[in-house]
Amino acid sequence: MDVEVTLKNYRCFPENYPARILVTPGFSAFLGANNSGKSSMLRFFYEFRNLFQQLQNPNFLMALLRGQGMQVSLQDVADTLEVFSRGNDHDIDLSLCITPGATIYDLNRSQYRLHEIYSG
Repeated sequence: MDVEVTLKNYRCFPENYPARILVTPGFSAFLGANNSGKSSMLRFFYEFRNLFQQLQNPNFLMALLRGQGMQVSLQDVADTLEVFSRGNDHDIDLSLCITPGATIYDLNRSQYRLHEIYSG
């Protein structure tokens, strides 16, 4: 299964320069220049891990598919305003595009995916 993550209005990723990554089976790494958003992406996966855990709940997932907004608690965030791009009050926009499909792993060959992060 492949998951394309698009993230807007989170920390250093404003609405006009979103972060886009493709998460696939295998090893992934973030590459980029200093101050390009690599650490922010790692923080996103840490801070929003409660959301990803809740996505396993069919009732939560169905509510999202019906267009119902859901509240998610962020992990270890003292001031919630710090997670918004440039301290604004626009909503964080997270899009997940899931491509289902069976993937057979060959444990003798490693798969590598590099994600380059560019700042706008």
